[in-house]
Amino acid sequence: MQREFKLCRLCVIAVGLACAGAFPLLAQDEDPFTPAEPSAAALQELRSNSPLAAEPRTPVELLDAVVTMVDIGRTDLAVQYLDQLSRKPLDESTLLELRDQFGTATLLKLDQVPELRSMLAPILEQSDAALLNRAGRADRIADMVQALRGSREERSAALSELRGLGPLAVPTLIGMVASNDDSRLRGDVGGVLIGIGSATVPMLLGTLESPDPRVQEFAVDILGRLRATAAVPDLYYFAFSPNVSPQLRKSAQYALQRITGGERKPNGRAMAPLSNDALSRRLSQAATDFLRQKTAFETDPEGFVADWSWNDDQKTIALRRVTPEQAATRAGSRHAARALEVSPGDIRAKVLNLAFGLARETRLNTIFQPLPAGEGTSAGDARAAGPAVLNDVLREALTAKRPEIAATAARLLGELKDPVALAQSGERTAPLMMALDHPDLRVQFAATQAILQIGPKIPYRGGRRVVEVLKQAIQSNSGRPHAIIGEVSSERAGEISGMLKELGFETLVALSGKEVFRAAADRTDVELILVHPNIIRWPLSETLSNLRTDARTARVPVVVYGPSRLQERFRSPAPGQTKVTYAALSETPSDLAFQIQPVLDRMRREAPTAQQQTLMRKEAIEALGQLAITGNSRLYNLVGTEEALAWAAAEPTFSLSALESLGRIGTRQAQNLIAEFILNSPVNATTKRAREILDAHVARNGLLLKQAVVSELHAGTGVTLIKPED
Repeated sequence: MQREFKLCRLCVIAVGLACAGAFPLLAQDEDPFTPAEPSAAALQELRSNSPLAAEPRTPVELLDAVVTMVDIGRTDLAVQYLDQLSRKPLDESTLLELRDQFGTATLLKLDQVPELRSMLAPILEQSDAALLNRAGRADRIADMVQALRGSREERSAALSELRGLGPLAVPTLIGMVASNDDSRLRGDVGGVLIGIGSATVPMLLGTLESPDPRVQEFAVDILGRLRATAAVPDLYYFAFSPNVSPQLRKSAQYALQRITGGERKPNGRAMAPLSNDALSRRLSQAATDFLRQKTAFETDPEGFVADWSWNDDQKTIALRRVTPEQAATRAGSRHAARALEVSPGDIRAKVLNLAFGLARETRLNTIFQPLPAGEGTSAGDARAAGPAVLNDVLREALTAKRPEIAATAARLLGELKDPVALAQSGERTAPLMMALDHPDLRVQFAATQAILQIGPKIPYRGGRRVVEVLKQAIQSNSGRPHAIIGEVSSERAGEISGMLKELGFETLVALSGKEVFRAAADRTDVELILVHPNIIRWPLSETLSNLRTDARTARVPVVVYGPSRLQERFRSPAPGQTKVTYAALSETPSDLAFQIQPVLDRMRREAPTAQQQTLMRKEAIEALGQLAITGNSRLYNLVGTEEALAWAAAEPTFSLSALESLGRIGTRQAQNLIAEFILNSPVNATTKRAREILDAHVARNGLLLKQAVVSELHAGTGVTLIKPED
């Protein structure tokens, strides 16, 4: 599999580089080391043991002997024959002969034999380079295209070779069409592309970006002949946009009919006209599907997509390897921009354009950095669009599960400070309130910041969640995450706990479903929950329902683990049942990790970076202090946040700000926690400031400390300003 991927990756790189010229091949004689020939005794022993009638001598014969020995189970002899082959100087023509004679599949089969892998690797590397060097030569491809006009035998051979090159030849072929008006050449190249088949579709979609209508028309025609359904949204634009030339519109309509309605007869009717608004709606729907990632992309083993775009300098297509999300953003952006182009007043198209623009300008790991400003930036356009449109952008981002867009839209709404962003529309909850319950803490925090910037004056339904998010942000850190194990068997709990600790988790064991929920709701460092199907006092279904519906726990991934016989039942739940990841009971941490890898990937993807955690904690501490100053208990109840602030005060980075905020909360617990900090800390500038904060708290709220604590403060710290009550 690794070798197959390497070959595929080399081919992809080759296609991207084919535009620039041929590939250099390291000559065999440049290798300063030449292995010694096997001894005469070794060769004689091989001849005596080999079942072959004739001793192989040429590279092709030697590799054929290797294949034969593997097939009959004589790996020991295969090693010896491959050893002879690896000692021979192999020029480019020999390497290509080996590749053509045996094919990639046979070479990959040999590569799966452990005893052969190390000796075979250099030969495979050299043959890969030779293949790419041959495929990338534009002059050679041009000669083959020219041969298409020769005799029947020459044409057949050229077609066979061009189709054999497959996608490797496509950029050069497209470049030949772009730089030549010869209609016969276009026909020949088109025939080759159709022969290569569906592998050319992503490349032809990139070709549609050419500014040359003649090249666009060529790509449209081939896409239609290939019945390329992936091209339908693009073809609708070319078929009905008023900004497209009549000839290109006609070609696109013909291609659409090939794909969606069969062949159009010469005297048949043209497609019914489509209004600008209808076209805009169709393109917006295509853009929405890409935003919500409903359109699947073919990925390589590393998870990347081959994304083709037009390079006007090279007059052909060029390749980038991108993530599926980046590929979806680029494709969706294209459709959204066209939807707005044909119908500038379409609000839906405007919302999608802004959403994709924010996706291009932000990433999850940069969502708290300063946003671009000014005309021409997506953030600037979003600000200019106003809170009503931004509300729709945020709602769409939440629906599409695009946290980077959601967090950025929330921040922009906060900058506008318009109360309309908090208004409920009919039965629809304001998107900022919805964002408070998003699984990603960064989105929750961005929404909290926005709400505090807007500054509501009357009680609202999200006030409690704002305080909870601030508390959670303060308690987040970059230490080891915690996992909760819901288990009735102490023996199984111990086994699972040991495995999770090897995977980097601290563990907590809960003996009932209700305890699982309470532990997850009360803590802010829980990143994973594992529950056995036999959990009691809240059965499994009730436990899962509560975990999924409560905003404090909805973000935490849940894995049910148990006997393998139950796996199919959880893989295909009945209608209405919660779908969760199921893991069969494992004996090793690696096996458990393999089964829950998607869950672990999601956990890491949704975890804030250490820098983001520091920023959120700092701003959350300050925000709680500001809320305490306002004293508006109708909006925000800060009882319960004292311990989070005291926990932050124990860290030098946050000590002063956390103590200042704690001193503004007029509760008995706040006063006691400040006193505890003074008693448990060495005398320094921070503890001196803590004494001042404590005195001010007593002056505002009265002495709320117990007599023993007051006496300890007098005796241990020399504090004399606090007088016990008579």
